[in-house]
Amino acid sequence: MRKNEPVCGPDFVSEAEIFLKLRTAGRSAEVIGREYGVSGSYVRHSIRLSKLPGNIRAALAKGEITRTHALAWLELKDPSLMASEFEKVKSSGDHLSKKDIKRKVLNYQVMNSNLALEEDRLRQVLGTSVEMTGDRESGKITIKYKSRMVFDRIMSLMEGSRNDSPKQLSEVFGRDFTI
Repeated sequence: MRKNEPVCGPDFVSEAEIFLKLRTAGRSAEVIGREYGVSGSYVRHSIRLSKLPGNIRAALAKGEITRTHALAWLELKDPSLMASEFEKVKSSGDHLSKKDIKRKVLNYQVMNSNLALEEDRLRQVLGTSVEMTGDRESGKITIKYKSRMVFDRIMSLMEGSRNDSPKQLSEVFGRDFTI
């Protein structure tokens, strides 16, 4: 791709990779945009395309979906969920509009909104940042800490849950909680 040459169709994936390399090298989205004749916002959205799972990136590269559709799938946030939901739609033969994809994402988020409540409960119990991905059947919990003191407190809570007298963590996780 040459500078100031308009990008279209299947080149969106290549463009995203180029923009990502330039951004990683320390250039701002605005500077990159000026060099390629697009807005900084366009550059930032293009870079987001690199977060798509392989099957959606491949569909974009083949021109099977538009850049707008690809960006809409990113709202699911979890790459494995994006990939599986995209495959369901693709195998059904449906051609979803951007609005349909956003509606599907919103429905999924509403179905799983209770995870946000559990995430908040864990955040309160641990006193630190917690991120949950997945759904009620399986997923991942990431506990972030910024100091040795916070780490020690989290470990103390977990160790306390091993004792005969259950502590807050075992109450949050129930009988399936193991360390």
